[in-house]
Amino acid sequence: MAAIRLQKLQEKLKSEHSFITSEKDNIHQLNQLIRQKADQLCQQSWITKEHWLNIERILSVGSELTPSQCYHLANLLDASQFIDGYKSLGVNETKYSEFLYQLRQNPRLCARILAGCDRLGYDTLHLATLLFHVVFADCVYFEDEKIALQTLKFLIDYQILPNDHLEVYFQGGDYAFTILFKQFVAGVNASKIYLKAALQESTRQLLIEDDTYIEYEPDKVLYRMSEQEKLKLFGEPGTPKAETSMSNYLDNCRKRLVLICKTFLHNLKQRMYCFPGNIKWLMSHLYNSLKSLRCLEPNQIKSMLIDFLLNFYVCPAIVNPERYGIVGDASISDIARFNMSQVAKVMRFLSFADCGKKPPLHDNIYNYFELVCTTMET
Repeated sequence: MAAIRLQKLQEKLKSEHSFITSEKDNIHQLNQLIRQKADQLCQQSWITKEHWLNIERILSVGSELTPSQCYHLANLLDASQFIDGYKSLGVNETKYSEFLYQLRQNPRLCARILAGCDRLGYDTLHLATLLFHVVFADCVYFEDEKIALQTLKFLIDYQILPNDHLEVYFQGGDYAFTILFKQFVAGVNASKIYLKAALQESTRQLLIEDDTYIEYEPDKVLYRMSEQEKLKLFGEPGTPKAETSMSNYLDNCRKRLVLICKTFLHNLKQRMYCFPGNIKWLMSHLYNSLKSLRCLEPNQIKSMLIDFLLNFYVCPAIVNPERYGIVGDASISDIARFNMSQVAKVMRFLSFADCGKKPPLHDNIYNYFELVCTTMET
């Protein structure tokens, strides 16, 4: 009797052992599949981000690359093949890994390298992008985000505070701090959440109303129209009726553009409750650092920070909402894209009103704005 029970127990244990072994093999295979899919996702994410950088190079006025070179680069990106480090580097993989680890542990050194790269006239865009991908790992995890923020903090000390032309610096330009900041806000999920919450409704409305170009400069309006359209809208050129019609048309375009910009500004203010804490911390540090210089008034500093956030955070998302997940897979027509660029162009210079300066744009469109609409609470 005991022998029979032992035999049954043995068979049961053997069956359970086979089941456990099979399940372990299945889990191992699933882990391998998940790792493979994660690697593919990371690779595709890198290619997508490089494509966006390529698009920015095409749109950049001062870019050294021609459109044909950018097109060739896009083809190379699509044909990219990823190789494991140990296959390419061999025994040197450990040395490279140790070097990158030490660089990652020293954000002050990263900031010094980027600032020095700017000062010596090297390709800061390429280096900052490389650091963001390799050293900061695209800020996927919170620890990566902290290291990137520390690097930006040190760049404030090394690049911004010694600058003698701060207002020009914050209005635009490819500097180490601005390049890394753009990479940061485009990669961190918290920054995308605010942009999506604040811009999605207004952007979708702009996509729907893509019937006409919102152009308020007379020469450009005529340039975009055929002769038949000009005659239909304005009548015979040179007549008083044509001048009146043109004036009314431009006035309507200005009012429409101002109304859209006010909607964008209103939504930006209303969604400040989900403004990312990491950017708030960085701007707070930048504000206190600039205030310590004692050569700028608090209102001037606030205006410069608003200028900076509009130029490098909000407006890029208005012009390219796909990159920030604002419009999803919705297609954007040429007219809608132009109108979004017009909105961004107007908003980029709204903070000039706080400093009492005249925005360097055409005509008096800014007279349509009340002063309260040109400020954002920080």
